[in-house]
Amino acid sequence: MGTVAHASNRSELAAAMREALNREARRNEMRVAVVRILAYGLVLVLDIALWSRGLRPASHIAGGATWVLLSGVLLLAIKRLPYGRVYWFIVPVVDFFLIDGILGTRIAALGVTTAMAAVTALACGLFAATGGIRFDRRAAAWTTFLAVVLLVRLLGDHASRVHLLYSGVAIIAIGMLNVWLADQVRRAMEATRGQLLLDRLLPTVGRAALKDPLSLLDAPRSVEATLLVTDLRGFTSLSERMEPSDVFELLNQLQGALSEAVHACGGIVDKFMGDGMLAVFGATEPGHDHARRAIEAVRRIRAALDEQNRARAAGLRIGIGVHSGTVVAGCLGGGSRLEFTVIGDAVNTTSRLEAMTKEMGVDVLVSEETAARVPEVTFEDLGVVPVRGRQQGIRIFTLKS
Repeated sequence: MGTVAHASNRSELAAAMREALNREARRNEMRVAVVRILAYGLVLVLDIALWSRGLRPASHIAGGATWVLLSGVLLLAIKRLPYGRVYWFIVPVVDFFLIDGILGTRIAALGVTTAMAAVTALACGLFAATGGIRFDRRAAAWTTFLAVVLLVRLLGDHASRVHLLYSGVAIIAIGMLNVWLADQVRRAMEATRGQLLLDRLLPTVGRAALKDPLSLLDAPRSVEATLLVTDLRGFTSLSERMEPSDVFELLNQLQGALSEAVHACGGIVDKFMGDGMLAVFGATEPGHDHARRAIEAVRRIRAALDEQNRARAAGLRIGIGVHSGTVVAGCLGGGSRLEFTVIGDAVNTTSRLEAMTKEMGVDVLVSEETAARVPEVTFEDLGVVPVRGRQQGIRIFTLKS
């Protein structure tokens, strides 16, 4: 059941990212549709102006009106109908016939001048460029192919082979660039959308999973990590003299300062527990330095609390427990809310170390498992003490200020 649930979470998030990409591709398709109808509308206005002076036949006006009408129908279809991936195939085909119709009639009537050849090559190049806005490599390749066919169809009987060759190479280069850009943009958008969704679904993780966002939705895994539990001393008595809204604001600022210290050392805040906090190092990106980073976070937490006390004259103290061990890390929940957390005996031991700081008369207690991982740090050995819930006592240390 657990594997099925996590597979469902992963598929839901992947589907959400695909939907987001499709929405963005549809917006781009709408932008192209607006540009299309404006361009053909301007051509129609120009034809009417030239016809009034006897410089264009009436057939050009009828043809131009037809292209504007078809462009409007295409715009409405894109706006009203459900967006499907089939658009990458159908819309370029419609564009092919629209461009062929509007330029073909003019080439037939006016011949191929240097200016007309340049306009035709430019139109085919722009046509090829539209393939990149659909975030699909197939769309970019298909549109490029149609643009090359269109160039040959319009100029093949009029332009020199050298001119066609140069123009064709330029269009193919545009198409290759579009294929590459479509792939890169899609990857970037997937990464960004994935992180934004994780920020919403897993707010405690933040940027820790940026390298592989969806990996957190896999089945829970056992990892070696260092846990850090804090508890503010004297906060309850202080809050009794304050309004509830002021208590909330103060707690928010205090916990915000402590969590920033954790994040600065590469940890994540698993959860806030009133005026307490559980932080984890090494759970999302396993490594060998999680204990060192946790000890550095202890120093930063002390400094942050000192700064808050100086600013508020609050006289708050803190208890901190630090322990390293094996935990099970994964996501709990589903639907619109997930929570990344860790469970295991190591979490319980860390919480009990924090509780023991009060009776030991220190602000920090570090287990032997953590101290052994950071030999460069000097600790004060407090001996072996019994810990509730464990058959054997553990050796504990404190970190001098």
